[in-house]
Amino acid sequence: MSNLIATDLQGQQVDSPLIDLFEMSLPDGTEIYFHPGVDETTSTIQFRSLDNSTINTYVALPLIMDGIDIQADGAMSRPTLTIANVTAVLGNALSGYSYDDLIGRTVIRRQTLQKYLVGQTPDVSNPPIELNKAKYKIDRIASESNISVTFELAVAYDLEGIQLPRRVVVGKYCSWMYQGHYMYGKGGCTWAPSGEHKDYDAASATTKAHNLYFNIEDKPLVLGTWLTTNATTWSNASVSYTQNSYVIYNTKYWLCQIVHTSDAAKDPDSTSSYWKEVKSYSPHNTAGPNYAIGDLVRYTATINATAIDTIWRCRVVHDPSDADTVPATKTKYWSREDMCGKTLNSCKCRFQANVTDITTPGSPPSSKKDTSSTLPFGAFPGTAKF
Repeated sequence: MSNLIATDLQGQQVDSPLIDLFEMSLPDGTEIYFHPGVDETTSTIQFRSLDNSTINTYVALPLIMDGIDIQADGAMSRPTLTIANVTAVLGNALSGYSYDDLIGRTVIRRQTLQKYLVGQTPDVSNPPIELNKAKYKIDRIASESNISVTFELAVAYDLEGIQLPRRVVVGKYCSWMYQGHYMYGKGGCTWAPSGEHKDYDAASATTKAHNLYFNIEDKPLVLGTWLTTNATTWSNASVSYTQNSYVIYNTKYWLCQIVHTSDAAKDPDSTSSYWKEVKSYSPHNTAGPNYAIGDLVRYTATINATAIDTIWRCRVVHDPSDADTVPATKTKYWSREDMCGKTLNSCKCRFQANVTDITTPGSPPSSKKDTSSTLPFGAFPGTAKF
């Protein structure tokens, strides 16, 4: 809670109305922003994001949140959020999703005084001044009619069926079998065989596909021609690097992990927390030249009758013009390089992936994760269907 708003509310008279703001995440990772109205008007209002990086616009929507009860002992309260569905605002925001698709999504309630909204006179909205936020998960649809829909909310640790520890044994759906759902039809990992990751580009109103690959150490595997064109030479002369920055240093490629301004103490290194080494691959080429040990190629092979477009590492020096040397699981010439490290971070690299440029197909991964995307059952995807 901001000290300033606490002082306001402790006074004998509060000189500005209390405003409720709501933020809801959708299954595709986008956020919608709404409020129940201000001074009986349906105007939009603006307030800064939690990290103060953007200004969000909140649309007026008939709603009421009821049942909020804060207590020190006993069962946690499970408030309800009732939203009128006679308006097109929520329907347009869902854009093809049903109310059932919202189960498990996050709802955040923020509270501030009207005078701290963006655009007030004087404008003192930077940084945001507000009360403590309340964060809930949509647990179920309590009721639905032609007038309204009511969601029952719960705190994250009070969801029905959640167990601690989260690791449970589920017969025949192995969560450790990388991409097993597609390759064997019984594994729990649902990561796409080609590492395909899709982003919606609002500017062109099209969906762009990217292929993301990582090795067992969670190092990004990136097309060599992209790196040659886009990676810059690292400099320690106070250059600003972001989590989309790819650089070349000492003949190796690196991806920035932490936003920083460079100096000699932050040069790319395998022990540095600022950088992650990146491996370069090229399309497999039967025309040569010969492949050396450690070379990485992209090639579509068949594994258990499923075509897998993935990355392979050369194990034996050979002439690729020989048909018997193409990448496959049962060959002495190659081993699969795109593999899961069986850690939470391995799941985060894939299921919470962002790319450096959503407008350009085939863009490589950013080191910034989309933490609004939920890992499949806490990164144990074998239980997802349950």
